[in-house]
Amino acid sequence: MKLLFLIPALLTLPLFFYKLGQTSLVSWDEAWYGEIARNIIKSGDLINLTWNSNPYFDHPPTGFWSMALTYKIFGVNEFWTRFPSAIAGITSIILLYLLGKKLFNPLVGLSSAIALSSTIWFIYRSRSGNLDSILTMFFLLTLLLATVAVEKKKYLLSLSISLSLLFLTKTMVPLTIIPALVLIFYKNRAYKLRNLILPTLLFLSIAGGWFITQFIQYPEFIQTYLGVGLRGANLGSTYLANLNLAKEYLHSGIGRWFWPVVLSLILSIFLTQKRFFILIIFIISFALPIAFSPKIQIWHLIPLFPILILIYFGFTFVFLEKYLPKWKYQIYSIILIFSVFIYVTQIRMIWYQ
Repeated sequence: MKLLFLIPALLTLPLFFYKLGQTSLVSWDEAWYGEIARNIIKSGDLINLTWNSNPYFDHPPTGFWSMALTYKIFGVNEFWTRFPSAIAGITSIILLYLLGKKLFNPLVGLSSAIALSSTIWFIYRSRSGNLDSILTMFFLLTLLLATVAVEKKKYLLSLSISLSLLFLTKTMVPLTIIPALVLIFYKNRAYKLRNLILPTLLFLSIAGGWFITQFIQYPEFIQTYLGVGLRGANLGSTYLANLNLAKEYLHSGIGRWFWPVVLSLILSIFLTQKRFFILIIFIISFALPIAFSPKIQIWHLIPLFPILILIYFGFTFVFLEKYLPKWKYQIYSIILIFSVFIYVTQIRMIWYQ
């Protein structure tokens, strides 16, 4: 039972690695990011990213560090440019299983993990030399460690490191996890102020240290950081049109899981359980800036995919456990068969894509 997470990881390996390096790097992002990582190897400077001999601070360095590491060990080519994203994709599958197991049940975690691997844009960006699957991985890891650390203090340092790397993966969007973390630790009386000193100092040293060095060296850093992170957001934007576009992107991104997910998301509110509210508040805080940004792209929504799918399977299991306890496993098996049908049809549809 402890090795159950290996099932989705092993089953989905071909989706992430089959012919991973067969095609050339795509302009702009893949080739751009690959060059930035290669410059780290050339200069040996892990702090100050450069591209075309100019400072680069559109995004923090975690993703570029991972590419540079594979370059240093294995060499520079298309496969190793995409390898960190593919590893992050597989790791996200495992983390989603563990998060589902922690919040609900091993069956929920397993179902959610396998379902995530059928969402086309999650797979596509995990097979690309980009930052989206790495960002998704650190979102999931941080949420998982937070749910564990709230019970076991020894995980606080691990949580601090994960949160630091999350903040150093992409511009501004990691801030959206803060409300969920606050809710997780809300009214937890097991912690004293002294328990938080070392984790806080560690976070400030890793994440804060990088931000401070960038601000000191490049005064224009903050302007670029806000400009990239806000994606043109403004209060005068047509927020209904922006949300409708995000809905269409989300539908395309998770495919046939969309309507079961939407229904589960709405109904889970009425269960009034903290585990659902943690996931819901993350979705709300993540989606709120999107309402004011007309420049949203489908890959910006990828970190929502695992959380939404987890709500679907989590709500299904909890509802059956509460209202049909004698039949919950039989009915859940039927739902799994239905989910396998969705999974197979989606994989057949996206395989050649």
